[in-house]
This record gives sequence, C-alpha cells and structure tokens, in this order.
Amino acid sequence: MPQKPFEIYWDKYKIVSFLIVPAVFLTVVIMICYYKVMDENTTYISSAYILGTAAGIFYGGMLFSSIKKLFDSKPALILTDEGIISRASYYQEVFVKWNEIKSIQGISYFKRTNIILELYDPTSFVERQPSSLFRFFLKRKWLLPPPVYINHRMLLCDYEDLKKLLEVKLEQHKGPQS
Repeated sequence: MPQKPFEIYWDKYKIVSFLIVPAVFLTVVIMICYYKVMDENTTYISSAYILGTAAGIFYGGMLFSSIKKLFDSKPALILTDEGIISRASYYQEVFVKWNEIKSIQGISYFKRTNIILELYDPTSFVERQPSSLFRFFLKRKWLLPPPVYINHRMLLCDYEDLKKLLEVKLEQHKGPQS
C-alpha cells in the first residue's frame, strides 16, 4: 500500500533572518556605489560602478529568492514512494528516484553542512533535466555544487534529523538500479 508523501516546509522565521543579510548588503552597496559615482575622480566611477552593479545583482538575487520563499506555501522537500522532490537547493525543482541514489552524504564548507545525494549515474540525471541552462551548469562541476544538493538551513528541520530521515527512507526503498 502506498504511503502518504512526507512533506517538509520552509521555516518562515529562518527565511526572515536570511532576508536581513542581503537587504543590509544591498543597501550598503547602493550607498557606496552612489557616493563613489558622485565623486569627481573618474577612476572611482568605473570601478565603483562595476563592483556596485555586480554586488547589487548578487545581493538583489539573494533578496528576491528569499522573499519568494517567504511567500511560498508549497513544501520544500517531498519524500514519496517513488523518490524525492526537492525544491530546497540552489537549482530548480528536481525529482530523484530512490533507486538512482547511491548514498546520502553530508558535506561541510564554510562551517556549513549540507546534504548531497550521490547518484549511481549523475550523467543521465543531468541529461533528463528539462532546462538547457540547468544542464549546462550541472555539466560544469567546478561552477556549482553537485546536482542533488539539499540546503536544509531554511527548512523546518535540522541537519541530523533530515539526514537520518533520508537514510531511513533510502533503506526502505533501496533496490537495484533501473
């Protein structure tokens, strides 16, 4: 008998705390860019404008992404009998079948631990993604994290509980690769 999907939602309080950082940095970047551009020295105009624009795009994107998640009522992670539907990554929504997952690992960088689903055949996973831009970036492994990357920091669960839950579900559905 099929089980009801297990859903994990966004933690709105964590998202609000993540909104503060890009908002502050975006404000600082706009102020610095504005005051440096208004300066008469032409060497500052070009460098401040270029750096300010780049930083504004980056922090503006972070702010937009966080605001979008704040008003999102859909689950961020859904565990079904067929596999995992993840919206908790830096990429688009991805679906991974249980029999495609080789292992579940924690990866630490910059004092943050996140969950990576190691796949038996990552190439076929990348090739079946609908977005050509998404496929382009996934093929360049040095540009982005691995394809199935779960960022738990904005979810209504902590790292240990989520990793344990995923490992238990993987063992329940583990089978030969198809």
